[in-house]
Amino acid sequence: MNKKLLAAAVSAALVSPAAFAEVVLYGQINVAAEYVDYDAPAAAPNTGFSSSDAVRINDETSRIGFKGSEDLGGGLKAVWQVENRVRPDDGGTSADTQGWASRNSFVGLAGNFGTIRLGRYDTPYKQLTGNLNIIGNGVDDIQSGGFEAGTAGRGSSVFGLADARAKNTVNYESPSWGGLILRAAYATGEDETATKGNNDRYDIALLYSVDMFDIGAAYEMNSNVTSGTTNAVVTNGDIESIKAYAGLRLINNNLYIGLGYEHIDTDGFNIPNAPATVPGRDGKQENYFVSASYAFGAFKVMGQYGLADDFSTVNDSATEQYNVGLSYDLSKRTFVRAVYSHLDNDQNASRNFSINPANGLAVGGDADYFGIGVSHKF
Repeated sequence: MNKKLLAAAVSAALVSPAAFAEVVLYGQINVAAEYVDYDAPAAAPNTGFSSSDAVRINDETSRIGFKGSEDLGGGLKAVWQVENRVRPDDGGTSADTQGWASRNSFVGLAGNFGTIRLGRYDTPYKQLTGNLNIIGNGVDDIQSGGFEAGTAGRGSSVFGLADARAKNTVNYESPSWGGLILRAAYATGEDETATKGNNDRYDIALLYSVDMFDIGAAYEMNSNVTSGTTNAVVTNGDIESIKAYAGLRLINNNLYIGLGYEHIDTDGFNIPNAPATVPGRDGKQENYFVSASYAFGAFKVMGQYGLADDFSTVNDSATEQYNVGLSYDLSKRTFVRAVYSHLDNDQNASRNFSINPANGLAVGGDADYFGIGVSHKF
């Protein structure tokens, strides 16, 4: 049965047909068989690393959602969406699978002026470089946030470190003005205390798209951030980020090449009178990303490289990640893929895979991943 008709039939069983608008059920299920080999801290009295490995069946950001709209007349309509993370491998116990609206969820208004959404939504900063992440949503997901101001070289992913799905947000997206789109958002942290201001987030992005290429830039200010360390907690620090993106499509859109650049600047995280073992974390960081894919028939070959460079106050805190993949379309909605990923940390870095991390990865350690998965969209 058509998914729209199915959703309508379920609604009709609950209320009068005149009392509801059309509801669309959608989502995707992604599961992979994985092998991970990584460096873990060696057991005492040894020093250095020991090698560990794991075979696992893992979800790769599967989701299910409901969305709809209502025509209000005069070119105005109401829009809404509720999207949830699901984990078909084990049912899930983490926070992202608890309750409803764990992913992009909102209610809003759309018209000739654009779209305004209220709720939980990807920031314009994050949305800007979504096209760069061509391989998928598993360990190969290079850009998914994870910047930690108080602990340079830690966290997850190597690009898009300031990316976020912000809660308590008002998000605006303009119509396309000859290929130019403006996005802006404000999210309030709603966590103000007598000694700390709200962890507010301000975003703006511009993206220009024509047939063959995209180009864009985004700016974000994340204010009054709390950063924890071993010996102290610093509040009211600011993280200022800029990101630029360019994408090129050639050979009837079968060849894609994308480039990304990110600059992060932190202020207010230095710890007064901190011991030498806890250096200040005010400084700068630059990150780089390259991705490419080529489709031929039902096959697509893909490659990505990302670099989170040294934080300016911490030497040898960089991380590189390399991904290669091959996918095969079984239908318009179902495909299989094989992916290899290598994560390389400098001696003062311990970034991990952003999705399904290697548990126990050591500071300065490396990790290798190979996975074969199946994805179905509905």
